[in-house]
Amino acid sequence: MKDEVTHWETFSNSPPWFMTVSGYVSGGFDANADQLKTESIDDFAAYMVGVTERLEEAHGIDVDTIDPFNEPNTNYWGTQLGADGNPTGGRQEGAHMGPELQQQVIPALASALEGSTTDAVISAMDETNPGTFARNWNSYPQSVRDQVAQLNVHTYGTGQRTTVRDIAKGEDKPLWMSEVGGNWSSTGQDFETMESGLGSAQHIVDDLRELEPNAWVFWQPVEDYTNMAPGGESADGMNWGEIQIPFDCTAEDTLETCPIYTNTKYWATQNFTHYIEPGDRLVRSDDASSTAAISEDDSTATVVHVNATTDERAVTLDLSKFGAVGSDATVTPVVTSTAGYLVEGEPVASRTKPRVRAPRSRCPRSP
Repeated sequence: MKDEVTHWETFSNSPPWFMTVSGYVSGGFDANADQLKTESIDDFAAYMVGVTERLEEAHGIDVDTIDPFNEPNTNYWGTQLGADGNPTGGRQEGAHMGPELQQQVIPALASALEGSTTDAVISAMDETNPGTFARNWNSYPQSVRDQVAQLNVHTYGTGQRTTVRDIAKGEDKPLWMSEVGGNWSSTGQDFETMESGLGSAQHIVDDLRELEPNAWVFWQPVEDYTNMAPGGESADGMNWGEIQIPFDCTAEDTLETCPIYTNTKYWATQNFTHYIEPGDRLVRSDDASSTAAISEDDSTATVVHVNATTDERAVTLDLSKFGAVGSDATVTPVVTSTAGYLVEGEPVASRTKPRVRAPRSRCPRSP
């Protein structure tokens, strides 16, 4: 399995507790205050490099990028203490690091990488949304920007996608949409509703169209079924993850005693992953519900169209601006809906203009 991984990245949710101001990896007592001690910046950089080197040695892998941050310029990461002195809040590791502190950590990490055994380069800064990413990045001096080889951004907020796209193009650096996930459902934990699949699919389309990332990465595609069930993370349950399985399964369990569940996000995503492959390139579409791509060898084109309505929709593919279209060219519709997943229809021949009109084209849609 690990031999099939094409890019390894190490990243930090939080420095070790003894490098933090609060002494907790769940965040500071003030979630808006920097959590990494300034006197621990060099130690934190050495820790990141050291962990990466040990992972490479232990598992026989080559890490490509190191990101020392995770959604750093936010107020997400806070720790609250009860009357007994024990934490009462802050269930997830995290550490606030504002842009000024980021500008100190990145050079320290670059220095720690010099002479190390890893060939990894720096990625940054895994910010929660494009707008905050842009604000952080625009505050960096050019010397710090030059030390970042890959730009990482999340899309839990969606404004200013094109701003970050243009930053990446201007810097001539690869851009990753390095994390997003979501519930995309109003019905709680629900493995049948197309609502979650359609919501996820439209988010992918929007990210690919506006952000134009080199990679698009899920946050935790496998979630704990029990935590997502009603009464776990929420009263009604949730649809985070594409696959859910109880995390307390043992080696003695079987698929009957510890079943694996997939929601419609799992199937809707395959409309992208089964047809748009690494090396393919995205091309412009004038439809906000469609992603279009050309294969690496220029022999085929793929359009993933999201129809979030309950009605059938005609999709017209205008191929007139292609340099050449084969006389025997066809379009094969593949549909994911409540009626079935990746259901392949009959190929539709192109018109001589050329123009193709298909009732549906590779589109996750509602029934």
